[in-house]
Amino acid sequence: SSTGIKVDGAIVSGRLSDTGAKLLLIPPGQDNVTPEQAIGSFKLWINDGMLTRYEVQLAGTVVVTAGKNRREVKTTQTIAIELKDIGSTKLTVPAEAKIKLDQ
Repeated sequence: SSTGIKVDGAIVSGRLSDTGAKLLLIPPGQDNVTPEQAIGSFKLWINDGMLTRYEVQLAGTVVVTAGKNRREVKTTQTIAIELKDIGSTKLTVPAEAKIKLDQ
């Protein structure tokens, strides 16, 4: 769902397709909201071959319906996520659970 991918050192960026931006604009489970029009872009930060951060910017118009009411709403969103401490998660399994898992 991307177009025009560009690599500049450790940053990969590009534009989202119309469909890709529309899919990301509406959270799952919001059946009363329909994207009319959307644009978006993304950036990926790569460090030592691993994704360390990503950012998605979205803008568009959505239609919100409630019964017979219909309303158009303009929206913009920026989502920025930093990934850190990858591979450092520790999981402690209680002894009772270990016994059940071994059965």
